[in-house]
Amino acid sequence: MVQKIIWTKQAQNNLVEIKNYIALDSLYYAKRIIYFIYQSCNQLISHPEIGMLLYKQDNFLLHRILVKKYRVIYTIYSGNIYIIAVYHQSRILPTKVDVPSSLFE
Repeated sequence: MVQKIIWTKQAQNNLVEIKNYIALDSLYYAKRIIYFIYQSCNQLISHPEIGMLLYKQDNFLLHRILVKKYRVIYTIYSGNIYIIAVYHQSRILPTKVDVPSSLFE
């Protein structure tokens, strides 16, 4: 059972960038999409394995869920879900996603 969702600094920065970009046209829609992303991620508490598996190495797994036009990259570790990053689907995913080493200490 998942205890909580933890947003990494990178994911928080991604959300700020998304909000700022959308707010150039509409602050209302910017707030709405950020709220929708948070709500969709909260559903991971009851269904943590719902996301598509992106990467597997030893016991480390990266998953992704699609939320509107965004990819939410996450991992499950020590009973928590760590949101690693949020990318627009039109962007090419980086070949290496920066996973904070502090997750595994």
